[in-house]
Amino acid sequence: MKNKSIFDLKLNRHTDVEVREKQKVLYCPLCDKTDCEHIKFVFKIPEIDEMQGKQTDPDLIKILKRIRKERWKVPDV
Repeated sequence: MKNKSIFDLKLNRHTDVEVREKQKVLYCPLCDKTDCEHIKFVFKIPEIDEMQGKQTDPDLIKILKRIRKERWKVPDV
């Protein structure tokens, strides 16, 4: 997974949260930040999918596990 597309209902816009492996961060080009609400939302997707009875994208699960294991710079969720 290189990007995760997020739709922001408040802004009525899409953003593609980028996986930046060299810097070990997730980056939101819409906000030009690595710690915005869009980044935090990516970490909540598996929980939301579970509540809705959906299966989370396996690539997303894989990258989230890697981020936690390798202790990437992530915002408090």
